Amino acid sequence: MPGLSRYDTGRPHARAWLYGIASNLLRRHRRTEARAYRAVGRAPAGTDPGGHADRVVDKVSAQ
Repeated sequence: MPGLSRYDTGRPHARAWLYGIASNLLRRHRRTEARAYRAVGRAPAGTDPGGHADRVVDKVSAQ
């Protein structure tokens, strides 16, 4: 665990420290999702990357 070495063992409870780690992880996840949604919003409307099923059909049809 990256932050474990920085924990002050003189404190009896780690709850606040763990909540801080959880908050940072949630904040990072939210930023990542927001970036992804903005990128999708910038994509041209006519482009459809297709899903896994479309790729399978294309490969089977090619064979």
